[in-house]
Amino acid sequence: ETDIMPGIDGLEFLKRLRDSGNSIPFIIFTGKGRETVAIEALNLGADQYINKVGKTEAVYRELAHGINTVVKGKRAEKALRDSEKEKSAVLNSMSELVLHQDLEHRILWTNKMAADSVGMKAENLEGRYCHELWGKSDKPCDGCPIEKTMKTGKPQHGERTTPDDRIWFINSSPIKDADGKVTSIVEVAKEITLQKKAENALQESEEKYRTMLEQAPDLIVTVNEKGIVTSCNSVLEKNTDFSRNEVVGKHFLETPLLQTVDLQAAQRVFKSVLEGKKPERLEIKWFMKDGTPHISEIRVGLNRKDGKIVGFTAVVRDITEYKKAEEKLQDSEEKFRNLAEKLPNMIFINKKGRVVYVNKRCEEIMGYTKEEFYSPNFNFFTLIDPECLERLKSSYCAHLSGEEIPPYEYAVITKDGKRIEAILTTKLIHYEGENAILGIITDITERKKTNEKLKESERKYRLLTENITDVIYIQDMNLDIIYASSSVKELAGYTPEEVMKLRPEELMTPESFERGVADFKEAITAAAGQLDYEIPLKQYEYVRKDGSTFWGELKMKLLRDSNNNMVAIQGTLRDITERKNAEKQLDELMNQLVTINEKLSVVGKLTRHDARNKLSVIANNIYSVSYTHLTLPTKRI
Repeated sequence: ETDIMPGIDGLEFLKRLRDSGNSIPFIIFTGKGRETVAIEALNLGADQYINKVGKTEAVYRELAHGINTVVKGKRAEKALRDSEKEKSAVLNSMSELVLHQDLEHRILWTNKMAADSVGMKAENLEGRYCHELWGKSDKPCDGCPIEKTMKTGKPQHGERTTPDDRIWFINSSPIKDADGKVTSIVEVAKEITLQKKAENALQESEEKYRTMLEQAPDLIVTVNEKGIVTSCNSVLEKNTDFSRNEVVGKHFLETPLLQTVDLQAAQRVFKSVLEGKKPERLEIKWFMKDGTPHISEIRVGLNRKDGKIVGFTAVVRDITEYKKAEEKLQDSEEKFRNLAEKLPNMIFINKKGRVVYVNKRCEEIMGYTKEEFYSPNFNFFTLIDPECLERLKSSYCAHLSGEEIPPYEYAVITKDGKRIEAILTTKLIHYEGENAILGIITDITERKKTNEKLKESERKYRLLTENITDVIYIQDMNLDIIYASSSVKELAGYTPEEVMKLRPEELMTPESFERGVADFKEAITAAAGQLDYEIPLKQYEYVRKDGSTFWGELKMKLLRDSNNNMVAIQGTLRDITERKNAEKQLDELMNQLVTINEKLSVVGKLTRHDARNKLSVIANNIYSVSYTHLTLPTKRI
């Protein structure tokens, strides 16, 4: 009886403690050995139940062990909760979308970025489907990496474009049980839309560079660290009587261009180049196959990879005529320098955060003089719009570490505070013995304004096509309809979406379809040899959704791409059923008049002549009435 707590017993105390939300470790230490008491204690949230009946030393040893066990367990639970919170915090801080899915594509968990990307809370995404939220589809996307992971049990990755035209790089990793069976999937998606656009822009830039290289007036030759010529542009064959096969793949000292030079001196120069001692300028005398002498000026640029010299690029300019007229050469060089200073792009070189070169265009646009640009106190970063500053600094550091940065859009601020939208192209170069950044700034302010005007123009054009009574449509070269204006609903009973799922033979009568195919083939044949070929107006009979037919007058135009390849057909279809009916009635009346005229021919020549005049008057009146009916005004917008 002395063990009974005053007021309330241990079980009641435990109940009140747990009801208040207190989760402190709790051990029932009692002399009551009933099994029902132990079960009730554990159900109320007790961590252990220890009976105090027994030898004192053994009982308290068990109590001490129980206390240690409960405390360790609670600490482990807290550590686990803290770990889960830490992992959730890490995953929620990621810029990538992280989704945990079951094998039915149902979402089990997502991080905050994934939820934010669809404007929902993470807990509301549980049970939903990935392809439903991001792919706007009721089934998994074609080529989905998650599907591949389920089939192979291995990590997969791939690129997907969602209906909102965003591009994602997706990594899919399996989660397996102890037997190696895949139980769920973790998907990590990173948006790479801007990166892909930048890659496309870079690819276009490289293509322009290759084109420029082939069209350059000078011979450009690349040589690797072993002295083997790896490439040369078309100037070799244009300006000399040697072929590329006689140069490319051979040691540069064994090419016919250098057979007359001092080979030992050339070998010394090559060795010094590999040591990083780039010669400023070389002149060589060489001979064409027919013995004609030429003098060329060679300028060498070092080619590096991962900081190591892997060869050089030689720009070879034929200066034979320049040597004959030094004054003209100097004049030409002066004009060339003036031209470089008048380039439409802003060009600068930045070394260790300081501007060490700007062209005249920089001065004109930015409003600073070269002296101001070159001043040690001039802060280059004050030219950058604050919104773009962090990216520029990041790119600058990446460049100095040897990374290549693709062109990107940013904004600069002139001296008078004007904002200029621009594309910045930068490259790490070796300038005056040190690494520096060469930048080319292209002003795209007007281009962006033009793009906005183009979008407005497209909006107006779409408004026009959607409200015109005639049907405007576009077919690809397989005759599949890829666009139809909304007026098709009134004319044929189909919505634009329904029409785009149908083939032409489903929209035309068999006779008209057969004739239309023949007309299409004839038009394609004629247009292949005549870029400005115009397809004549055609008339076909069409079938409405309800099965009724109508006659349409079709005006077609071939659409071509930038290479003049035929890629689509634009058609304008007008309902001429009433006109066709009127023409039919007119033909019937004329046939009747001809029959009457033939019967009257027995009256005699004079009578026949008189009757013909009267019939002509009647026919003209009928034609006038029919024409008036045909040309009734139609609704136009």
